[in-house]
Amino acid sequence: MYPHERSLVKRLQDQEKRFVLLGINSDEDREELKKTLEKEQITWRSWWD
Repeated sequence: MYPHERSLVKRLQDQEKRFVLLGINSDEDREELKKTLEKEQITWRSWWD
């Protein structure tokens, strides 16, 4: 899943029209989520709820 989003962000980053990818997470374990974001090198803004 993440490689697709990563390629999308990279491909559209220099477009004249702005593209923004946002992540909203509802995982129960916030610390596990932080580990996943770091491991998968998630560069887009991501919120936890």
